[in-house]
Amino acid sequence: MGRVKFNGEQELEDFVFKNLDLHFSEYRIFIPEKKRIKTAGGKETLPDGILLDLEQEKVYLIENELKEHDVFSHIVPQIIKFLIAYKNNETKLKLRDIFVEEIKKNKERFMNIFEKYKDFDILDIHPKIEEFLNSELGLYIYIDGISEDLKNFCKILNDHIEEIWLIEVLKFEKDGKTFIMFNEDEEIGFYKSEAAPIKRKGKGTGENYVKIFKELLERFKTARPGVTDKRSRSTPHLGVPLGIGKFHVEWLFKGREPKKELEVGLHFEKNDGLINHLIFDFFKSKKSELEELFQTDEIIFEKHWYKNGIWSKIYIMKEIETLEDFLNNNELKDWAVDNLLKFFDFYKGYSDIVEIKIKA
Repeated sequence: MGRVKFNGEQELEDFVFKNLDLHFSEYRIFIPEKKRIKTAGGKETLPDGILLDLEQEKVYLIENELKEHDVFSHIVPQIIKFLIAYKNNETKLKLRDIFVEEIKKNKERFMNIFEKYKDFDILDIHPKIEEFLNSELGLYIYIDGISEDLKNFCKILNDHIEEIWLIEVLKFEKDGKTFIMFNEDEEIGFYKSEAAPIKRKGKGTGENYVKIFKELLERFKTARPGVTDKRSRSTPHLGVPLGIGKFHVEWLFKGREPKKELEVGLHFEKNDGLINHLIFDFFKSKKSELEELFQTDEIIFEKHWYKNGIWSKIYIMKEIETLEDFLNNNELKDWAVDNLLKFFDFYKGYSDIVEIKIKA
């Protein structure tokens, strides 16, 4: 079986769009048509696809490329123009209306995912979709060959986009038949929380995150049945919703092996910094209760944590060295689950007060 070139970008794109299940949840809304979006200055651009993953509460831009296209004269300008257009409020309103229309046309399909939000009304979905559109953006680039220049561009772009994936797509021919597939050994992720790019497959990379979060989630769901339908993922962080959009408890792996660390904490990540900081201050006022609960005075309070200081979090941290070490250490896994449950239950004990403060 020999590797061959694609018959143009459309062939690669057709394969990608038919196989989105491999990279996104079933609760997704995909806009495959090349919808024109504009920068604030009126420049039009055509992204290959825009996808809202309701399980991840995130919008992803999808770009399909061929390696024969020059990184600096073709791929970089195109992606930069997409990102600038996405920042345009007119673009977000246009996308909001498209996503809302799709959800209302498929109410039964999407109701399960929205049940986690209190006081949610599918007939008044616009604010929730706007919240997702104003959150951190993700980018997937599907291409038939990943160059060092493209990797380096993504490293720089990662300062502005929280999650980027480079996915290699291969085409082969054998006995007159064509085979197209994703190269699982060349699926490279860039995260702001990671000191270096990760891969979905291979030791100490995305495959280990999948294994880790699968086991941690199973333990959490056993302890608190019916709380979440979250699935494992190949990313360095995973959150469990708390019933209010963008408030969640989270496991977050940071740093480079062999000095990797695990944060377990309570996150406030709305786009409204005033609300995040209000609720953060409320829980910080409970510092003595938290210290008694966790039996430590090393609880970390970060009011101006991320997204230009808008997001806040409260967490504890433990050095785990490597992901393999974590996978093979039941005490570390117990620590991760037990402390996430403590943050979860502590928040729930004050959830009524939180709702009153947000509405006030």
